[in-house]
Amino acid sequence: MPIFIFAGFSLLTWLPLIPSLHADAATLHRSYSITVASGDTVWSIAARQATGASERDALIDRIISTNHLANAQLIAGQRLRIPR
Repeated sequence: MPIFIFAGFSLLTWLPLIPSLHADAATLHRSYSITVASGDTVWSIAARQATGASERDALIDRIISTNHLANAQLIAGQRLRIPR
């Protein structure tokens, strides 16, 4: 069945709550911000926070995911959220 929208009318929709949005909001409350320094990498930032290699590797993935990074390239001055 086609849906028609006419000029001058508003389209109101109900959007279900999306679990991934809740996860991002929850992560925001359980994280802190840092400013990337010259020479910082996602690996070096994660290594400073983690207590072991497996924790570091998991944190690398969470940093990339939390900050919606397309890759691990960082720029000095960039702000990152670091999940706890």
